[in-house]
Amino acid sequence: MPKNIVITNIKDSAGIDDKGDYYSQFSIFFEDDPNKSNFYEVAVWTTMSPNIIWYGSCTSDDIIIKEEGNEDYYPRDLLFSDKLINGLKKEIKVNIYPPAYSSPNGERAYLIDPYYTFIVHFRSISENYYKYKKTLIRHMACKDGGVFGCEPVEMYSNIEGGLGIFAGYSSYVDTIWARIEVNQ
Repeated sequence: MPKNIVITNIKDSAGIDDKGDYYSQFSIFFEDDPNKSNFYEVAVWTTMSPNIIWYGSCTSDDIIIKEEGNEDYYPRDLLFSDKLINGLKKEIKVNIYPPAYSSPNGERAYLIDPYYTFIVHFRSISENYYKYKKTLIRHMACKDGGVFGCEPVEMYSNIEGGLGIFAGYSSYVDTIWARIEVNQ
């Protein structure tokens, strides 16, 4: 099993992007173990009330995320290795767009609720999990021709004579309380 990650800090901010959409951004600060190859995943869930939990998607402009080549497949989670950061202290800025109603005329979307929480999962994942999830992202985007017109992707498996994976992860979970000032 991958060992737990040491998070040195997590902080957040919010605002409106250059397209006029509301967003929240949080930073994760951590230190990579220099003694082995490491693989990571960031997943975010949004709670809008005690009974509604939404599995959101997140993005990042960080080079270690972009280097993975998943961006064109619009993944929900961020997946990356330590290839570019082995043994370093690192800050990753992650953007998430809170649940909002679309505007049919192209104007800014309306927030469902300006008060919400993010449940951030920062995982140290096994190499098998990493390989499986990397092919899953592409498979889901391309299945049945996908919206991208790409070819289906064969799923990674480490089970001899079968399908699936044997993998594991350790997870750090934190909750960020957010509020966006709105003038709707």
